[in-house]
Amino acid sequence: MRMTDPDPGFNIQQHQPHCMAVPHTHPHLEVNLIRGARMRYDTPAGEVWIEPNTITLFWAQFEHQSTQVDGEGEIINLNLPLEHLSELHLPASFLSRLFQGAMIQVPVMPYDFQLFRQWYQDLKERPERAGTQVLEEIAVRLRRMAMDGFEAGTVETPAPKDLTRLQLMTQFVLQRFRDDIRVEDVAESAGLSVAMARRLFKRYLGMGVHQFVRRMRLAQAHK
Repeated sequence: MRMTDPDPGFNIQQHQPHCMAVPHTHPHLEVNLIRGARMRYDTPAGEVWIEPNTITLFWAQFEHQSTQVDGEGEIINLNLPLEHLSELHLPASFLSRLFQGAMIQVPVMPYDFQLFRQWYQDLKERPERAGTQVLEEIAVRLRRMAMDGFEAGTVETPAPKDLTRLQLMTQFVLQRFRDDIRVEDVAESAGLSVAMARRLFKRYLGMGVHQFVRRMRLAQAHK
């Protein structure tokens, strides 16, 4: 079954790995589990190989295209809208890598295949009843990935208020980056001063407001 562009909301897909005809973007944190195949993605930062039996996380607002598949198998795609980031409570360094366009790969645990398939079945068969529960389970699994991936050293978890402010500002940029927006406009979208907005972007995303806007424009320019 060929994958289609995901809906804007929280959704999950299951299909055989395949090459995409064209690059695409969508406003989600994408979490992919792949087994039995190896895939190459082309991104603005260059090509990335996704190895079998791995979970890959990336911010799908950056342009991406699967251009080569070696082997057969299956892939399950979780697509989490940005508004769910505040519920995930991921470490700041983890978020920073995602927002800078990194594709983060972690090895699967023995239970992951069954877990992802269960999420898929639950959301397909009883989405109204299972949606909240599945989202909570995904959040727990992602926090475990983040902890395992950054176990060396101390990482800072953004306070809920800071992450909410970042969400407001990043959503504003996503909606308006084609316009001639100013740092003042981005800060105002979250009710912040320019200085505070700049500090939050630098502290949690590892880049300034202008750089973030430029990255969004670069992703769009590649479409």
